[in-house]
Amino acid sequence: MSRGFGRVQEALIHIFADHPGPYSIYDLAAAVYPGAEIQKSHKDAVNRAVLKLAPVLGLRQTRMGMPRTGGWKSGWAVAGKTVPQRNDAAFQKAHAAIGL
Repeated sequence: MSRGFGRVQEALIHIFADHPGPYSIYDLAAAVYPGAEIQKSHKDAVNRAVLKLAPVLGLRQTRMGMPRTGGWKSGWAVAGKTVPQRNDAAFQKAHAAIGL
């Protein structure tokens, strides 16, 4: 019998409700565990929560360009929503709100 969403899942629901993303697992872990040094255990817990919430919230895995390093990394975003560019004001506001 389920007891509902856990603390990490609740935090992720609020993050994706405020802004559709994209967010890397590290960005999400930093938002869920503010002030903590992010370790592999934090990223694993967030990844498990995102995988369970993906069908519920309509999340999809996406690729994000890294302009400073010239590479790509994978992230999560709400499917069907416009994914803002890095210089978009909404993107900057969302990251400021979660402390990144």
